[in-house]
Amino acid sequence: MNVLSHILIIIIGLLLICILQVLSLWLSLKRRKEERAILEMRRLEDSHTPEERESMQQPETVVQKNSFEQELRSGSEEFRSSQAYELLSKLKFMPENTLPESERRTIVVEISNSFDGVIRELYDAVPDIRRADINTCMLSFLDCDNDVIAAIECVSPAAIRQRKSRLSKRMPPEMFDLIMHSDVKNCREGIDNSK
Repeated sequence: MNVLSHILIIIIGLLLICILQVLSLWLSLKRRKEERAILEMRRLEDSHTPEERESMQQPETVVQKNSFEQELRSGSEEFRSSQAYELLSKLKFMPENTLPESERRTIVVEISNSFDGVIRELYDAVPDIRRADINTCMLSFLDCDNDVIAAIECVSPAAIRQRKSRLSKRMPPEMFDLIMHSDVKNCREGIDNSK
């Protein structure tokens, strides 16, 4: 019995060693395959001049910009046909720019519904974007000035200007420019264009 248990322990030990060797070999092959893939990607990247790389990426950027622009237009049309648009129009002409909380909430909810595709793209472009930033973007696209946006967000117009300036640094310039209807450079320099 004693000899049999020793043989069994030796066999189990050898099996464990074999299993570990196979696992080690598999991990080594996997690592080499990943390294080859990285080297191949670098080789392909280095084989093109910067101009060629830019021209290869440009069509996709143009398509993305056109798609985003179409999403903005579609969302705008949907929003303009809603009751929330009437509330927003009313707010634009109120001297104090004040609306009851329920009406402000109606506007914000309708923005979420109408611009859902745009909002998804904003989250893709700026993953940590806040809901207030999104509202600022969409209201700016709808031609609301800082006073109106401030009234809906319950902040000061100066806070909206600061928010836009911060967004101009975080968002892709093409996206920011489409949304704000403005020159990105002006906003980055802190010039308020009342949009």
